[in-house]
Amino acid sequence: KEADFNTYEVELPDKAPGGVWEYCWNLGVFWGYNPRNYDPKYLQTPSHYIETLVKTASLGGNYLLNVGPDPTGRFHPMAVDYLTKIGTWVNANGECIHGVSGSPFPEQLAWGYVTARPDTLYLIVKDWAATITVPSMGKALGKAYLLLDPDKKSMPISEDGKQWTLSLTQPKPTEPFTVVVVEVEPATVDQ
Repeated sequence: KEADFNTYEVELPDKAPGGVWEYCWNLGVFWGYNPRNYDPKYLQTPSHYIETLVKTASLGGNYLLNVGPDPTGRFHPMAVDYLTKIGTWVNANGECIHGVSGSPFPEQLAWGYVTARPDTLYLIVKDWAATITVPSMGKALGKAYLLLDPDKKSMPISEDGKQWTLSLTQPKPTEPFTVVVVEVEPATVDQ
């Protein structure tokens, strides 16, 4: 009998496991509240936790980040700081995380991660470069623009039959991950 969903801890899969699944881990290394969790040797950076969220979404999974309150019901100040930084990124870029499917590509792309909707790809760029490439999906391309650009100014994108090449003409962002929206024909992205 197959499980209703699968849970991964400690090791995040490198490939989409299929089905409904979740990755759970801690802010720090201990489950629940433990003041030792906030020793810098146990914590990663807020960007690490954002990347874990982004990678999990790109593989079609859900991310559960365990953060425990102390016995009085309060969160450690470092937990509040980290959750605020993570939440700021998610609040601004949530369109690429909430209600999306995983990447339509079997391999992670060198520059970052991809999530999708039927008519949209979200390129979540970790390694900003002059150009990035995406395997061609053989369908018509629409517009490409930065998710956080209120004017949705078009970015140059071309196709040579094998790949799409996107010119990142904007200066390198200060955010740990910058989201580029690529509009595509609805039939190109599997849900």
